[in-house]
Amino acid sequence: MSVITTYITAFVVLLLLVFLVFRPAPPVPNTTEDFNRISRVQFFAQNYLTLWLTGTASDGAAVKQMLGNEQAAPSEWNTEPVEVSDLNVARLESNSAGPDTQWVVTIGATLVRPGTGTPQRNYFAVTVMDHDGSLAALTLPRVVNNSRPQITVDSAYTGQIPTSSTLGTTVANFASAFYTSQSGALGRFVSSNFTAEPIVNSPYTTTNVVRIDSRSQVDVQNAAEGTAVDLLVTVKASTSVTTFTTLQVPLNVHAIDNGQWVVDAISDLTYFSTVRQGK
Repeated sequence: MSVITTYITAFVVLLLLVFLVFRPAPPVPNTTEDFNRISRVQFFAQNYLTLWLTGTASDGAAVKQMLGNEQAAPSEWNTEPVEVSDLNVARLESNSAGPDTQWVVTIGATLVRPGTGTPQRNYFAVTVMDHDGSLAALTLPRVVNNSRPQITVDSAYTGQIPTSSTLGTTVANFASAFYTSQSGALGRFVSSNFTAEPIVNSPYTTTNVVRIDSRSQVDVQNAAEGTAVDLLVTVKASTSVTTFTTLQVPLNVHAIDNGQWVVDAISDLTYFSTVRQGK
């Protein structure tokens, strides 16, 4: 009996090995083809939506040509259509059925109604059928809501550094040297680890550091040499006396001798502590 069991076990193992060796390899996704396909669908949907929103009676034939079912084409058109700008794809969903793929493309558009001059943002769903690479709209577009779940992200930068401190002075000098067109002294405020170059053709002429948050509490004046700190720096960057933008820059810094500091890098990471649904 034990001999039979041994043979059966060996046979099962052999079958398993044959299956593993000769099973077909999983299909490799064609990334370029998929990207081109999605791009074509989005381009078609945006053109179709634009034509539908801005079309007049003379555009009726073009809309019919883009529709898979010509009977769905409008029977009448505006004489003074809305102005449309700033189209972008907000969402893209697909549903395959045999050789055909149905796409629902949600597109945001800025509309200006005739006589108002006031722009407003709306979203439209465009349903597109893809049959072996040929595209057609299944229906006329429809206006939709584009609500998205909101989240609250708690910052990990819970400490605060005085802008008047030695570290604050270094950060202020760094911001001015890096972000304004008068940058020539960056080397004095960065370490040998710093590899970024000052902004070329910067639109800003002056900067002012308004807040410095840190990931850890630190005694700036008495920090030991080599102490490393992660910062989130809020900078008011001005293009003129009356025009400015507010930037936030994550920095890595460390202490050197005599209570001074240098910038090691503009961080690729912005740290957070928790993420929660809703606001």
